[in-house]
Amino acid sequence: MLAFAVWLKQSGAIENAQLLETLYRQGNYIEAVLWTLFAIAFLVYSYKRPSVIAQRKNQFTALVFFLFGLSDVVEVQTGGWWKPWWLFLWKASCVITLIACFGDYWRNLPSKHDS
Repeated sequence: MLAFAVWLKQSGAIENAQLLETLYRQGNYIEAVLWTLFAIAFLVYSYKRPSVIAQRKNQFTALVFFLFGLSDVVEVQTGGWWKPWWLFLWKASCVITLIACFGDYWRNLPSKHDS
């Protein structure tokens, strides 16, 4: 990290801006792929679930992960996660929904006393 900071200080402002723009764009595309891989994993796992309700919950979670990944692709096009305003709402909705999905999962975990 220190070497990177020294290198940035020695290079010109235009080169730094181009490097940071490239890192931003590539990072968002990598994130989009990561969230899509999570979506695929949840979708595949959904077909191994014992009940239809559990399958639907996993499929819903897969859809939310996919939409979250798609929002990263849109973010690259718009230049920020906060602009336009609807992109911020899109991303926030995905995060809140994923937290709710995790909460549902946590509440439905079988306890040690159930066995």
